[in-house]
Amino acid sequence: MRNYIKEIGKHSTVYTISNLLTKAIGVILIPIYTRFLTTSDYGIISIVIPLIQAFMIFYSFGMSSVVSRFYFDFKDRSEEQKSFFGTILLFILILGFTISIILSIWSKPLFLKIFPGIDFYPYILCVLWIAFFMLVYDLKLTIYRVRGQSISYGIFSVLKFVGVIVLTLITVIHFKMGAFGRVISEFIIVIVLFIVIGISLLKDINFRINLTYLKSALKYAIPVVPHAFSGVTLGIVAKYFLNINEGLSSAGLYNIGFLIASIMNLIIYSINLSWSPFFMKLVTEKKEGAKPIISQLTTYYCLFIFFAGLSITLFSEEIVKILTTKDYYAASTIIPILIFNYIITGLYYMVSTKIFYIKSAIKFLPIITISAAVLNIIMNYFLTPEFGISGAAWSNVISTTYIFLFAYFVSQKVYPVRYEYKRIILLSFITLLLLASYYFLKGLNIHYIFTLLIKISLLMGYLILLYILGFFRKSEIENLKDIYQKIRKKHF
Repeated sequence: MRNYIKEIGKHSTVYTISNLLTKAIGVILIPIYTRFLTTSDYGIISIVIPLIQAFMIFYSFGMSSVVSRFYFDFKDRSEEQKSFFGTILLFILILGFTISIILSIWSKPLFLKIFPGIDFYPYILCVLWIAFFMLVYDLKLTIYRVRGQSISYGIFSVLKFVGVIVLTLITVIHFKMGAFGRVISEFIIVIVLFIVIGISLLKDINFRINLTYLKSALKYAIPVVPHAFSGVTLGIVAKYFLNINEGLSSAGLYNIGFLIASIMNLIIYSINLSWSPFFMKLVTEKKEGAKPIISQLTTYYCLFIFFAGLSITLFSEEIVKILTTKDYYAASTIIPILIFNYIITGLYYMVSTKIFYIKSAIKFLPIITISAAVLNIIMNYFLTPEFGISGAAWSNVISTTYIFLFAYFVSQKVYPVRYEYKRIILLSFITLLLLASYYFLKGLNIHYIFTLLIKISLLMGYLILLYILGFFRKSEIENLKDIYQKIRKKHF
């Protein structure tokens, strides 16, 4: 078991660092946004940047998931695999270019109606073409991930991060280009990466379309598209309703809370990047023998993400005050809600991997995700006008919980695993107990220093309570002692 955890952890660490740099660009730039942009400008960024991911889903047509799953059906770096990768690349480039041209010419009235206050030129036009140029970058990183080349994955992620950060600082601070500075910085960097990574991708592909491969890929990918799009819509729909009901400033305020809470999502997403290929390989090799391993690893995963979620929640107010100005402090009210949403998302990742593995089960994904998207729109329609950013946050929680429960029952039907429910319930109980204790003490208006000490004590109490209540098995305690002794000998 330690070897399995080590294998997942090794790649997850690199993915976490990479994603903390690339996907946390928004978090890192918060001090710049809140000091050099108006709340309306930041509202534009909060809507425009997520749209890039939404269009990438349409352009790529679920082919990243296809590569992740079908990679294991070919001998690595064989001519068949190169032909498969070439088929995927040519398909998404043709599709993406065609859609970009059509939307660039004819979609201006539609976007102005959907997103009032956001100019089609230059914002939406840049979004359409950034999404297109990102296709090659996304495919190459997917290949790195399934091959377990986490270092190469990290290098290109860091290059993108540094480029976007530097150009944004120059355009926003020096040239005072406002929201457009952030967008044009992304545009320039992705064009450079399109060229560089396109050259490096040549050795992995054969430039021809194999219709047999394309047919198999599309059969798998079509149900995946609404699944992938639903994750993006959860954020976009909330900002859309906030924009039309309360204006771009409210959407910007929500996005601050969304970005800080996304620290939790970065951790979960990074683990999933490692977990998905690990799961595919494990089940392919061990068949039914993989189930006990999956069950135990899921318990450890819950232990980690519950603790991480509790930690970020307890210190969310401090994070907001460090990163932003007073105009944005209200965002701290929704961070615990959104962290809860991401924890549920993490649980969904664990069970949905089983659906992706069983090819015949992919047909359930559109049912799950389309119904969840409809539910999300309905909840935002009713809750956002009444409760503002809190209503938008709770709409996401309700929709994500629905997706998780639906996916859980489907995954258990196609690939049943006997999870360690008692241990997971105990983890949930301890986490909620400590969180409730904090909010009770917070209501007593205790001095800040004592509040800080209470937060630290609660985090320490998390593991202590689990130990006292018998969560850890004897073998696990012995493993922890063994690891501690090895670290002590090595470093002391």
